[in-house]
Amino acid sequence: DQDFLALRPLYMRDDSLSAEDVLARIPPDLGGERLTWNGVDLQELKLTGVDLHRALLKRADLDNADLADAKLAGAYLLSATLHKASLQRADLRFASLARAYLREADLTDARMNRCRLNDANLRGAILEKASLARADLRGADLRDARLAEADLTGARLTDAVLTGADLTGARVNDKAWLTKHAALVGDEWQLCKDAAGYVIESKRRRCPTP
Repeated sequence: DQDFLALRPLYMRDDSLSAEDVLARIPPDLGGERLTWNGVDLQELKLTGVDLHRALLKRADLDNADLADAKLAGAYLLSATLHKASLQRADLRFASLARAYLREADLTDARMNRCRLNDANLRGAILEKASLARADLRGADLRDARLAEADLTGARLTDAVLTGADLTGARVNDKAWLTKHAALVGDEWQLCKDAAGYVIESKRRRCPTP
């Protein structure tokens, strides 16, 4: 019923709330669908593999939460805080994280295809091997982010900040990518061609033989 799905008691969270309390409120047949948890406080909870797909989590506090392998496809996380959250291998396809605070979050191997991350703070975030194909990163703060071997195919990066970001091995699909984004990434990178397209490498290294 709606009282069950609204999760209103979590708005007045105290230190006794456990991950088990949270998981018990998620309908096993629906996962996050129909859940309205805007503003909920779930910081520091271990929610590995939790199913919150399509849940409404606007301004939710998930700082330091363990969300490894979480199912968050289509979730609405506008302006949510996920400082130092663990999101390794999480499914964030089509999720909305516009203006979210993801500083130093670990998104290694996360699936973020078509994820909306415009104006998000991803400074120092770990995005190694993450799939960001066609993600919206316009205006995102990616300073010092680790994007090694990430898939940036078709990602939108207008007005993003990439100072100090590690782009080693990141995949793109446009041979003119560096020219188009020169103002964002500087002149220390080169494009190398392989069987699948193009990858970004430091100019200090030789391009591998295709």
